[in-house]
Amino acid sequence: MTATSSPKARLARLASALTFACATMAMAQVVVVPPDPQIGSSNPITAEPPVARPHTHPCVVQLFDNLAFADFTPKVFNYTPPSACPGPWAKVVFTADFTVSAGRQFDRTAAFYLGHASIYYGTTAEPRKTLSPSWHVERDVTDLSAIFNSAQTGEANIGNFVGVSGGVTYDGIIYANAALEFYPAGDDNRAPVTPDIVVPVNGSGGDAGTLNTTSSQITQSLNLPTNVERVYLDVIAQSQSNDEFWYFCVPTDQASNLLSYGNTAFRETEIWIDGQPAGVAPGYPWIYTGGIDPY
Repeated sequence: MTATSSPKARLARLASALTFACATMAMAQVVVVPPDPQIGSSNPITAEPPVARPHTHPCVVQLFDNLAFADFTPKVFNYTPPSACPGPWAKVVFTADFTVSAGRQFDRTAAFYLGHASIYYGTTAEPRKTLSPSWHVERDVTDLSAIFNSAQTGEANIGNFVGVSGGVTYDGIIYANAALEFYPAGDDNRAPVTPDIVVPVNGSGGDAGTLNTTSSQITQSLNLPTNVERVYLDVIAQSQSNDEFWYFCVPTDQASNLLSYGNTAFRETEIWIDGQPAGVAPGYPWIYTGGIDPY
């Protein structure tokens, strides 16, 4: 018996196939890279060694999975402490995997927060027409254990433009997974002493602010306990926009042409508490994916 189909039926099947193909493309997922660098791969890797882990089985809390970033709206996620691994923990490790779809896209700042406290800050890779890069990052966040004791919301912020600007189409979509690994404490893996509280100094789910000139200030009022023994401040200062290439020390009259402010290659972030100098965070170059072209 020979089965045949009418043009109308064939068209229906073709439309169905096209719909399935489009849906598959829209649901692109993170491609997890192997733990070791692969010879011949164009995927970015980090020079830092992986975070050392205890020889125990961790409880893993997935913060989000295959989250797509195609606009500038922060993505909200929910966090619940691992019931099978109550604290204190021997170590807490943040991990994330990223993939950028093939096409045209700039590198973007990636900032993840939990309870407005920063748990990750970095940048993304740039794709090419036929390259969809993937990479893995991890960070020891044991010092932030205090914020992991209670359920709360978090925000993943990777501002990414998808559309047409200046006649150029930017179509690279960024996808990300993120998780926390909780390693139980035991006789062989004692829980370290960690801060009792974590006080965010960021804005509402975002950066603390922008310093545009030598006189610019970011001021926040914080309420700390009166019986504090020690305080640690994490400072991340990132050059952006016209000051991206400050380290080239370009002549001031060429600063606008070379995307730099000029006025020497000296940058530092000064920290003051109650009007008194409390520390200095030296600036260092952030060399973005498209920042320096060796060709």
